[in-house]
Amino acid sequence: MAQSKTKPKLKYNEKTILAVQRFINSRTWKDARQIMEENKRYLFSKEADKIMAEMEEKYSRGIWGNEVWVIQEHRKLLAACRKDGIEAGFGERLPK
Repeated sequence: MAQSKTKPKLKYNEKTILAVQRFINSRTWKDARQIMEENKRYLFSKEADKIMAEMEEKYSRGIWGNEVWVIQEHRKLLAACRKDGIEAGFGERLPK
């Protein structure tokens, strides 16, 4: 009897996961802003908050704990952009 090869159900929306990964892994603030503009729908969601919180917790306990500040910095930036808008959120990070 053949077994079906279905993908396991993800805990979160795959597009939100990818958007969060791209945002956190961006090389520059300019790149991060572009990723945010392109994925605002996903990054501004409560789901993105949960993903980032889980990442922060996971990486703070593991061997990558010294890199957790990258996640924290992106979470702060995302919160500022939600509150004050993308341009204001990136204000000090990007030259005018």
